[in-house]
Amino acid sequence: MTRLRSLRPGDYHCFLYESESEANAFGLSFIRQGLDKREKVIYFAADHSAEALVESLRQDGVDVDSVMKAGQLQVEKSEPDSCEKIARDMALIGSDPLPSGDTAHPAYTCLRIAVDDTLRLNHTGEEGLWVPAAIDRLEAMVSVKCVVVFMYGLDQLSPDALFRVLATYPTLIIGDDIYENFLFRDPVMSGQKGTKKLKAEHLLDLLKDHRKLKDAIRKGGLALRASEDNYRSIFESAANLIAIVDKKGRIVDCNGKIREVLGYEKEEVIGRSIAALFHPDHLYRAFEILKEVVKKGSSYNKQYQMVKKDGSTAYVSVNSTPLKNERGKIARVVSVVEDITERKRVEEALFESERRFRQLVEILPDAILTLADGRIIFANSAAYNLFGVGHPRDLIGRRMEDFLDAPGAEAVRKCFEAIQQNGKTGRVARVATGRADGSVVIIEWSGMALNQKEGGGILFMGRDVTESEAAEKLVRESEERYRIAVENSNDGVAIVRGENYVYVNKKLAEMFGYRSANDVVGKNISVTIHPDDRKRVLTINHMRQRGEKVPDRYEFKGMHRDGSIIFIEVSATPVVYNGEAGSLVYLRDITARKEMEDTLRMIGRIFP
Repeated sequence: MTRLRSLRPGDYHCFLYESESEANAFGLSFIRQGLDKREKVIYFAADHSAEALVESLRQDGVDVDSVMKAGQLQVEKSEPDSCEKIARDMALIGSDPLPSGDTAHPAYTCLRIAVDDTLRLNHTGEEGLWVPAAIDRLEAMVSVKCVVVFMYGLDQLSPDALFRVLATYPTLIIGDDIYENFLFRDPVMSGQKGTKKLKAEHLLDLLKDHRKLKDAIRKGGLALRASEDNYRSIFESAANLIAIVDKKGRIVDCNGKIREVLGYEKEEVIGRSIAALFHPDHLYRAFEILKEVVKKGSSYNKQYQMVKKDGSTAYVSVNSTPLKNERGKIARVVSVVEDITERKRVEEALFESERRFRQLVEILPDAILTLADGRIIFANSAAYNLFGVGHPRDLIGRRMEDFLDAPGAEAVRKCFEAIQQNGKTGRVARVATGRADGSVVIIEWSGMALNQKEGGGILFMGRDVTESEAAEKLVRESEERYRIAVENSNDGVAIVRGENYVYVNKKLAEMFGYRSANDVVGKNISVTIHPDDRKRVLTINHMRQRGEKVPDRYEFKGMHRDGSIIFIEVSATPVVYNGEAGSLVYLRDITARKEMEDTLRMIGRIFP
């Protein structure tokens, strides 16, 4: 493993192996190189046999006893037995000795540590990555003088453990190759001799199958460049503008979407401050949000007005998220910029439409209520007047049932049921509603569901019908009095439509020998007219219904049900009955009068 010579002191590295033989081979090479370079070497063999490693060193020609006695090589089995020894031996590699005291061993150029401990990593949390306490205490010296390699078996690592490896170590060693971890972008590490690059696009596959890690890395060159191209392709083909800025607000990178959103070519803005792109009214807020993202490490979504290259403005929604470097520090901010100019225009138009609608609702004479979960959440001015209240607290948040008596509350409950089933009330509910001053008004309520599929509220419209209710009551009382008068009249009364009786009173039925009015209703009027006068009476009836001038009063010979002749005096006038034209007819039996007149005429002829 000649490339291990490219490892430089000052960072932690990770060796991923597939078998115990591969781990032993690495350990031998790592130790031999350290001994050849006269470095202090410490090897922790937690996963594999320390004795087997020592025996392999002997077989490889290393005088193990001598280097161990001299303190140049130290092979340990576990962490608790070794931390203090590390702390003591660290004094051998620098000019600033540890407080542990003097040592008889010669000074070494570097400390080289290898830790083979896969099982411990699988059973610890993120904080459990194996770093000896001595190294923590001597971090400054380690960063300059120490090469540390942690060894983990790929086939034994859990997905969580593998993820922690990828999130922790700047370099990965597999086989004879050393790779720069994609999560680390330290300019000092980038381009280090002998390293390759591992890209983020492989991470999901690597977590699913550990073996893909080695296979993906070994493919090298073309595959990695293709991955980089894929990332750039996704970056450039994103639906929204994506920009990366540093902590001072300078644009580090952006995709070509900036041409569509702001009219610039990307080359025109990279390296410039975002101050050149934001509207002056929003510039201060944009920088304040940038500071908050860097300071708190939180993501923010805000709306701004930006200035296009041609001087026009665009409304945008910017989602800003912090980007951390390998040290966990926020170094840059990535912003996803969505052009919402058209959405803003629609929102403003909608707001104006809603304003006009509210004005219209406010001037309506009918009460308008909006309910959610049975409670009033909106009421127009007419509703406040209808309930006799003047302040929103007297109406908003209350239930309609609070203003109704028991029958009214039941009627409204049925309205709610109809709306839930059909989306609207079938017919209006006329209920008595109490006002704040104690008076009672009669209101007709109708309602409909709002956004029923989305679980919306209910819109109710109420109309004060107190006066019309009183007028209808008077009409009903008048009609009742008229009905009683007609039913008890000494004259026959009928309503004729066309040539048929549609209404007759009891007197008319008796007049023509029928048992009840039902025996006459629906019959042709000719059944009550003698053939001698039938044509004349029908003609007068048709002319009256057409609106032509006819006598208001005339006589005709009627025909009794038994066939006998009766004399009838008619008084008729046009009328509208159930929405259709007809004639209101009064019929009086003048048979007795006719007989008396005939008798008088006979006497006059006898006694002139």
